[in-house]
Amino acid sequence: GKARVVGLGTYPEVGIKAARDLHFAARSALAEDRDPAAEKREKKRRDRDGDMSFKSVSTRWLDAKRAKCRPRTVARIEATLKRDIWPGLGKMQLDAIKPRHVLDVVKAKASYAPASASMVREIIKDIFDTAICNLVVEVNPVTPLKRDKIITLPPTKHHRHLTEEQLGVWWNGLAACEGPTHASTIAAARFVAYTLCRKS
Repeated sequence: GKARVVGLGTYPEVGIKAARDLHFAARSALAEDRDPAAEKREKKRRDRDGDMSFKSVSTRWLDAKRAKCRPRTVARIEATLKRDIWPGLGKMQLDAIKPRHVLDVVKAKASYAPASASMVREIIKDIFDTAICNLVVEVNPVTPLKRDKIITLPPTKHHRHLTEEQLGVWWNGLAACEGPTHASTIAAARFVAYTLCRKS
């Protein structure tokens, strides 16, 4: 391939010893199959823009959520980030994440919890939507990954209707709950029972 040159700086700003050390570091990077030129560009970008890794950006996104969402909701999102998303995307720069990277993360979750995989997809999508609004990135890699195309949900199981005898047991059980259970919960259950219609 075409040879590329990595600048080490100019003399006398960069002395001979410092240039030798930089040269050794560049050769070591090549030996480890890393691109010293790309690493140098990335360092300049970080010095200019700050840390734009997915984990850093999503942490700031989550902090903004704390002021708007219930603590339980925030805790659930944070747990999903730590367990399902950060291991695969956390160290990547936001503008380096492609649809295939997101797909790998979503598919990994869908392999054993397809319903939760949908939440994983929505969290990543919202993070990128927010980043786009803040002019951090220009493209959302989740957009082409349509939920119904990448996540197969198990068929819905419908429970059979209750018999008249079972309905009596249910009503008596509901009445027995009036002490320990909040009155609004009892009232809501009765309202649903009075108004719910379903095909047999």
